[in-house]
Amino acid sequence: MKAGVSCRVLPARPGAKVLDHAITSFSHVKLPRSALLSEGNDLERQDSRKALFHQIRRVSVGTLSLSMTFVATLRLSGYVAGVYSQRRRIATMKQNETTPIITFSTQHTPVIDALTQASILEAFANWTVGQFKAQSTNARIQGALACVFKETAIHFGQATMSELMDRCGWQGLYTHNQVCELALAQRGTSVAEGDTLVLCIRLVTELMLGRYTLPEPVDPTSLLSKHEIGVWEEAAKMVESVMALDERQRDDGFNTFLLPRCRQLVQATGQRMSYEAAKATPSIRSEILRLWEMTCIQDDVSWYVANTDLDRIMIFKQHSEAVKAVLPFLDQLLNESGGEAWTTAPFLNDNDWNKFLNGLESFGYPDTPGDQRMEAHDRGFLKRLPSTLLTKKNIVAVRCLLRLKPRDIISRH
Repeated sequence: MKAGVSCRVLPARPGAKVLDHAITSFSHVKLPRSALLSEGNDLERQDSRKALFHQIRRVSVGTLSLSMTFVATLRLSGYVAGVYSQRRRIATMKQNETTPIITFSTQHTPVIDALTQASILEAFANWTVGQFKAQSTNARIQGALACVFKETAIHFGQATMSELMDRCGWQGLYTHNQVCELALAQRGTSVAEGDTLVLCIRLVTELMLGRYTLPEPVDPTSLLSKHEIGVWEEAAKMVESVMALDERQRDDGFNTFLLPRCRQLVQATGQRMSYEAAKATPSIRSEILRLWEMTCIQDDVSWYVANTDLDRIMIFKQHSEAVKAVLPFLDQLLNESGGEAWTTAPFLNDNDWNKFLNGLESFGYPDTPGDQRMEAHDRGFLKRLPSTLLTKKNIVAVRCLLRLKPRDIISRH
């Protein structure tokens, strides 16, 4: 470091392995003019805000590219949770019979959702990149497109990955099984390269002011297009009522009624755009497209019930039918995800699990190998417990905890 420059390394962020973070400070360091964003040109003198956005226009490239990582993380997380759910079996009501937990809708639905969303977001990303390139001279629209994609990916991706983590049980809480680690890593995406909420507020404000427009729906009669048009019309009516207030109440009205709805408005646009992008992609199965449509409808049930012929029961039934339609080729989706080449989770097969267990730190008598050493450790722990804790009521609990036979516990008395 040069004189006057200091760098303090921050603690590791959970889930982040790619980059370290630090706080760099400068004290009486002379910097050349080229080190500053300011160029001192006519644009800066006329409109400093516009000049700032011109200087940071490349941020939208990072906003879009970083958000596209959700495609890979959803596929890998879906693969890990899917294979785990196929491997883990539970007892049924019939004697000596077991069944994999993937057969339960509560288990296979999040896995199918993850793989479906990854396919849809990939098609949406390709479409957005094409639109992004076409607007190479309009940084505002580039930023708007990146914002819509980012909000769509984060809204669905984070919720799905959180559900996958829960569906892996206690093992889903450990970073070595990847789902938790990937979910934590993606939490930073919502604030990196532009805080998503701030981006949505700016986008909605500029669209309301008519500074630019986004691509119109290809099919205005589709349910998702009607939903997008409907929620934006609701917001426009709110803005009209707020603008009718005096200046002091107007600021409070925007803060109370419009700002909390900004993300929902952008989500509605993202749902419609992603659906149209996927529909125009030949590799997207019709079953996956239908499931994505129903997933988006379930995201705002109240609007569809109030403004279409659908009711709550119909929406739930149609979503369930869409999941069932995808279920028969779940194995194919898992194989096509490419997750097998990238997974390091040890709980997906017996060999990796045994290697993982044998590599764990173990405590016990130094000369006692394997399970005997662990049993010796348990016996030593048992001897240190007060006899008052070893009542008959606690025998079952102690047995599970220490993995000892009942006679070993009773003999302590």
